[in-house]
Amino acid sequence: MSEKIGYAWVHSQADLVHYSFDAPIPIIEPFDKQRKERWIAVLQMYGLKSAPGNLMADKTVDKSAGEITATYMQQSSDLDDWVIALDDAYAYAACYYAMKTGRRFVKASLDRLEVLLRLCAPKSVLIVCKPIGLHTGILKKIAALLSQGETETLWGVATSVDAAGLSFLLAKFLSPSLPCRRYGIIDAIARQAYEMDGNELRASDFEFSPDYLWHQLAQQWYSLALVSHGEGAHANLEHAVLCGLMGREERGSDGRPVEGGCRQGTCKRVHNPNISILPVYELRTENLLFLSCNGFSVSNELYPSDVSVALSLADGYPRACITTTETVEFTEESAQEFQSLVRQGHQFGKIVNLVNDVSLRDYPYVLLGDPLMSSAQDPRDVFVDVERSSFKIDHRDN
Repeated sequence: MSEKIGYAWVHSQADLVHYSFDAPIPIIEPFDKQRKERWIAVLQMYGLKSAPGNLMADKTVDKSAGEITATYMQQSSDLDDWVIALDDAYAYAACYYAMKTGRRFVKASLDRLEVLLRLCAPKSVLIVCKPIGLHTGILKKIAALLSQGETETLWGVATSVDAAGLSFLLAKFLSPSLPCRRYGIIDAIARQAYEMDGNELRASDFEFSPDYLWHQLAQQWYSLALVSHGEGAHANLEHAVLCGLMGREERGSDGRPVEGGCRQGTCKRVHNPNISILPVYELRTENLLFLSCNGFSVSNELYPSDVSVALSLADGYPRACITTTETVEFTEESAQEFQSLVRQGHQFGKIVNLVNDVSLRDYPYVLLGDPLMSSAQDPRDVFVDVERSSFKIDHRDN
């Protein structure tokens, strides 16, 4: 990406599809000032700066956003990589990303998607949908549909609490990758932290203490693997709790504050003053491998609350996360095996397919991110397929 390309604030999803490909990356400006300041810090980490001038000069005004979307949907119908809007709520944002990355844009319900997949097999699919539409049953059905073809389809999902947050997540997808190539593992169950040197682990000589854990969490990583107990909204790291709160207070599905819920500076899972609280969105890693009981809960399945690890990640530094939708067992080597796949340059959608194939459960892993992303500096590089029989996941209760 050119160093001249930055980002610029816009006001609606329709604005996203109105801007030329040479314009700065458009992001819908959030109403909350604190949230906006956090996003600016994240974008700076990815090397994006606010573009000078007014985006309106680059706006295509001869067609409406609906006309542009309909036209592109027809023009892109023969492309093999898809961006699918499962509902109308985020359709403009999905179309914008398809146009920006040269992929087919599809707007379809799950039933219509099933029909489409019988007619053609895409190479990759990015599902764009509101959180409420991504419960475990839907994710498993999508994974099953995409695994039925003779050719492999890589897939991932993009979601956020609102359209502004989705535009921010897509901006991270489009940002240059970090020059930092540090790969770390924090295993709170085994009480150990590692940094990978090549494909070898370099264990820390330090005790797994509160100070050491906090030091590791404060580092900047390209890919960080966390192994912990969790329940979709929090992760227990023994000396610290990662909290999925995004705003100032936890709110229920009715929009009202949850009595006894999480607040800024406090967490309902922390009752010991010696346990630190870290908002998930503050994890300074480009990619997160979150191996936990349930890392992807965005649709009020477990509890009618807006606190969510996955949604907080989408609103923070990480731009991709491989995690679980249900309780999964894994060996002490699982995190290292995941990191090795990332280091080797396999696309994230490929990694998810691989671990789902060898899992004892039905499609327990999901990617929050673009399935075509990888650690490869040159996407044209060809990587050797990993032997499925050599990758073992389901052996240890968490």
